[in-house]
Amino acid sequence: MKRSNEMNKILTKGLLIGALTLAAGSAGAVDYYLAAKAFDKQLPNGESVPMWGYVEDTGGLCYDAANATDRLACVNALPDPVAPGPRLWVSSDATATGTPVNALRIFLSNGLPEPTSIVVTGQELPDSATNNDGPTWDNGSTGGRGNNQTKRVRSFGREAAANGGRQPYRWNLNTGGANPHDTRFIKSGSFIYHSGTLPQKQVYMGLYGAVTKNAPAGEAYPGVPYDREQVLFYSEIDPELNGAIATGTLETAIHYHARWFLINGEPYSTACTDDGSGNDALSGYPCASMQATSDLPTIPAKSRTLLRLFSAAGETHVPT
Repeated sequence: MKRSNEMNKILTKGLLIGALTLAAGSAGAVDYYLAAKAFDKQLPNGESVPMWGYVEDTGGLCYDAANATDRLACVNALPDPVAPGPRLWVSSDATATGTPVNALRIFLSNGLPEPTSIVVTGQELPDSATNNDGPTWDNGSTGGRGNNQTKRVRSFGREAAANGGRQPYRWNLNTGGANPHDTRFIKSGSFIYHSGTLPQKQVYMGLYGAVTKNAPAGEAYPGVPYDREQVLFYSEIDPELNGAIATGTLETAIHYHARWFLINGEPYSTACTDDGSGNDALSGYPCASMQATSDLPTIPAKSRTLLRLFSAAGETHVPT
């Protein structure tokens, strides 16, 4: 539903691709082949909103295409993506020192009309298998700014070029530098992965998802076990902003005003008291936006339930 006036700004906002292909890589790496592409989301009031998201690139078929033209055609033939994206899991025996085990590697193919990239909030920037990882500036150059003070950052790291570009992103791989602790690894916990390119627009379009690492397996943190988990992933949609991005007419995201509030990718469901105009008398949200997602499953009594909260919303929300 739309943003509720009752929701207090307590949870820290997280800024920020269907199912993932899990393949065995070198050195015990966990490999995910993802493709970013556009899709349309149908809302309960009949409105269709353009979005961007991630979809499985099974076996890296698109990523391994011979050139950008073939890769774009391959991505366009994939199923529609979802937002938020699927869960990424990192093995609990990945280590920060010595030989990396179960490294996280994401191989991204880009079917969008502009460059994109991937970062994980709260983690080190990924290694992109180059001698110059970023940032990427608004003129397309990478690395240090040098003496050009007019350049502005467009991406936190290296990009997958528009219309068929590709780029690998790796965590928990020793960079081979002089510092033995210079190792990108995923810390234990729950985090959001999202586009690292123009996040003020690409994250709002749907390029976000959750990444989790238990330490060890079955424990949220060392010594804190759990029996089951429940995920609440908050996000929002501003149809006007999305439409302007899709048509290339967006001038600024400063006027972002979300009209749909989503939990786990769907409009939140609750009882609506019609004020006579089709809106909820308490929150002001349209009743149509409060009828899509069923209530969360009942949690068994005395079970150790881990509640994982994520938010890619433009405002902060709290469950009540």
